[in-house]
Amino acid sequence: MAKAVGTFAQIVALAPQHEALLRALRALAFALHPDLVEVSRPGDRAVSWGWGPKKLSEAYACALPYRDHVNLAFYRGAELCRQVNLDRLERAPKKVVVYLDPLEFKSTWLGNKAVYRTRMAIADDGELIVLAPGVREFGEDPTIDRLIRKFGYRGTPTTLEAVRREPELAANLSAAAHLIHGSSEGRFAITYCPGQLSRADIEGAGYGYADLGAMLDRYSPKRLQDGWNLLPGGQEIFYVSNPALGLWGVPARMGE
Repeated sequence: MAKAVGTFAQIVALAPQHEALLRALRALAFALHPDLVEVSRPGDRAVSWGWGPKKLSEAYACALPYRDHVNLAFYRGAELCRQVNLDRLERAPKKVVVYLDPLEFKSTWLGNKAVYRTRMAIADDGELIVLAPGVREFGEDPTIDRLIRKFGYRGTPTTLEAVRREPELAANLSAAAHLIHGSSEGRFAITYCPGQLSRADIEGAGYGYADLGAMLDRYSPKRLQDGWNLLPGGQEIFYVSNPALGLWGVPARMGE
């Protein structure tokens, strides 16, 4: 049965602490599309905006207020992202080098954008080298840090088995998901070059380790440009200066 249509005021009443934010989102929607159709469904605790009243086929955005936050969702976000945000490579690089700005990336929790933003590009049996001068920990809080150190980045089957076996990991599914996202699933090697973690730390978490200084000499960000680089000696690499700014892949792995 379809949820009853209500009013925007009813949506605001669900979480009055977010009234200013909800009204700002609504004003932005109308500013961008003055002729939009707004539909409030208190039963779904959502207000949607679109070309027509049908939620899935005609709406393009919705806001859902909760106690501590407001979800802003886009029904066609993935489709739009596919068109404008994917960095398509014609061929898969055997070696990808990613630099993590030390002012931005201080943990593998954040720094593993280097892994999951490039995994669809890297060739089978290739290598990802992560230059991470600011990385000093795994998790952003002590509990997550300890769980990452304990269970490591060891692939989906191993992580799912640990979730079934270990109540502490089962109670922290965000950590489990992170461990899966940070694994290459054995398809390519991941070599971390941290500024403030030891070889034992990195290898204990399931990654390969390399000395940061030596790797910065070999793959200096000052000498590299984003994209393909041919190094002295003939080695070809693909360089990413900030993994937060893209999503790289080859068409076959993007379902194209």
